[in-house]
Amino acid sequence: MSAMPDRPSNALTEASSGTAQIHDISFAGYDGERTAVAKVPLILAWWSVLRAFGRRRGWVAKFVPFSLLGLAFMPAVGVLTVRGLFADTLDEIQLPVEMLPYSDYLGIIGTMIVLWTALVTPELVCPDIQHRVTSLYFATAVSPTRYVFGKWLASFGSLLAMTLLPVLLLWVGNIMFAPSVTDALRADLDQLPRIVGAGVIVAVFFSTLGLAIAAMTGRRAYAIGALVGLILGSGVLSGVVSNGGNDRLGAAVNLVGVPLDLAQRLFGDNGISVVTHAVSYVIIVGLSAFVLLNRFRSRA
Repeated sequence: MSAMPDRPSNALTEASSGTAQIHDISFAGYDGERTAVAKVPLILAWWSVLRAFGRRRGWVAKFVPFSLLGLAFMPAVGVLTVRGLFADTLDEIQLPVEMLPYSDYLGIIGTMIVLWTALVTPELVCPDIQHRVTSLYFATAVSPTRYVFGKWLASFGSLLAMTLLPVLLLWVGNIMFAPSVTDALRADLDQLPRIVGAGVIVAVFFSTLGLAIAAMTGRRAYAIGALVGLILGSGVLSGVVSNGGNDRLGAAVNLVGVPLDLAQRLFGDNGISVVTHAVSYVIIVGLSAFVLLNRFRSRA
């Protein structure tokens, strides 16, 4: 067995001649302003609302919410345009003061409200679930409860813009186009809390229900299909139950009719059973909130 050849005499010299560097790669501390933990849901809600309206996204993501919001304003804009153009040429009999009653407005834009819930609400939570970033939130001061509250505020606030602002525009326009602004304001002032209450009732219902369904999946298409299918299914079930002779129960299982009927009831008697509708409303909203909270607590 032959002996191993000796290393060259200059090997050690070459190895020792190499330069070595030590890099400080430690993370620097944060010296900026620290936000209070109580503001976390508000900050999360603000950026979620911007995302819902398509910030830093393609034109389609911007077109859908703004077009739905514009369609919600169209009845008010149309009525006020007619009043502004023809109020001086037509008498009060030909042009009623209330061409569009406040109580009917949310029912007229009910389709837009459902479409908003189905198309826009999933954008608030589905991307976080799909890209698995909720665990990153929960590793910070954003607890599951704060995360859910922030997302719910975003859903509620964006939907409230559709259920409240168009009716407020109609209310202000009716007062401004009246022969006497002071008399019109005095006569319609009692309608203002009803308008606000109706908008809040509808926005709370659909924002909570839509967010709970969207939280079940990271796929927006699945969330849209699930919500549309649930609403259509509730309508079919409502018709079957009503045809069976139980009109109250049939109305109580209609996911679209429950909040809209309760909102309309604020303006006057519309023939619904307030207790039945209120119980159904509380059960659906409460169950949706429970599912939503437990969905993200299980991911923490």
